[in-house]
Amino acid sequence: MADRLLRVAVCGTDGLSDRSAELLRKAVADGLAEQGEPLLSSIAISVTGRHPSEAMAADHHLVVGVALANPASPWVDVCVGSDDEIETLAVNRLVPWVVKWQLGRRARRAQVAMPIEADARWPEVAARLIARLRANGPRPPVLRVDHIGSTAVPGLRAKDLIDIQIMVPTMVDAETVATVATDAGFVLVSGEWFGLDRRGGEHPELVVVDADPARPVNVNIRAADNPVAREALLFRDWLRADPEARQRYATLKARLAGQQVDDYGRKKMPFISAALGEAEVWAASANWRLAEQAHDSVSPFYDWSYGRER
Repeated sequence: MADRLLRVAVCGTDGLSDRSAELLRKAVADGLAEQGEPLLSSIAISVTGRHPSEAMAADHHLVVGVALANPASPWVDVCVGSDDEIETLAVNRLVPWVVKWQLGRRARRAQVAMPIEADARWPEVAARLIARLRANGPRPPVLRVDHIGSTAVPGLRAKDLIDIQIMVPTMVDAETVATVATDAGFVLVSGEWFGLDRRGGEHPELVVVDADPARPVNVNIRAADNPVAREALLFRDWLRADPEARQRYATLKARLAGQQVDDYGRKKMPFISAALGEAEVWAASANWRLAEQAHDSVSPFYDWSYGRER
């Protein structure tokens, strides 16, 4: 078991922030005391001021907003407005999170695929998660970090699961990055993992996931020569650019809704494989190259590339 410290920032109106932080500390202490055995890990709750920022989101695992003038700030993870909400946050999210994190166990998540209407906040969620990964991971050897998957495509129905890809030069580098990425509040999934390219070829990768029960996340760490890394970005950008393709994919996802997540993923693969052929045609006509994708134009809040493809 690892000794972990979950850092939580409370921001907003001064007096209310102080009071909310005290209530949160008490609820967390009570919740941790009810655990069956003493924990090596803990939760640090600090009052950080009125204005949430990128730096605040990067330096903390969770940013809690209290009576904010702009509760829709992209750097706030959750807003609380009552004592009951504060207690619920402590008991249902923070305490289970730090326990899972210490034990290196992923949070429970839905086993049935249920795509929901696109949420305009998904890119903001990804921005906060990437900021935390970036703050806890070494710049070299990371080449770039991207929000991928359906939640990265505006208007597309998707499971409420954020997919992030970290590209590194080699799989040796991936092991280093995965180890430090867990400091951002994630856990490394044990075992051997492989991504499938459009032709069904298997390519090794490392997978880091959520310990936070309220925010499902998959972080795929892939080498730069892994074709799946390029295809994930190509497929995302093609769907962003082509409304008709986006609708076809949405129709397929709606038809597969309600199936087990593994079956749901497997049954999408024939569409994705064929679609990547279309995407290559689009890429040629649009002069799309991976090296030019450093800036994520969908979100104004971040640009997380560490370098160019070599």
